[in-house]
Amino acid sequence: MLSQQEQIEKRLEDMPETCRGHYRKAMKGRSMKAAITAFCLECVGYVRSEVDICTDIGCPLYPFRPFQAIPWKARKVKAGSGGFRVKAASDVSQSASA
Repeated sequence: MLSQQEQIEKRLEDMPETCRGHYRKAMKGRSMKAAITAFCLECVGYVRSEVDICTDIGCPLYPFRPFQAIPWKARKVKAGSGGFRVKAASDVSQSASA
């Protein structure tokens, strides 16, 4: 049986360089987000675009998967009392054309 360090080294050898940073960060216990990203990338064969279109809605990580397409972009705009509110992209385009 391989030690944890040997298993980590084996996985690093088998994955593309672009994915290794997420995996290393996750294995150091420094980031739950990196752990989810590393898991999702490994699950889909390290193809980033496949994470976005994942169809495994039964996966417990599905709601937290990285690289999801955002149906609308939002930006912060000043609201009364010095606060901020989110303004949808459709609102932004309408106000820009007015």
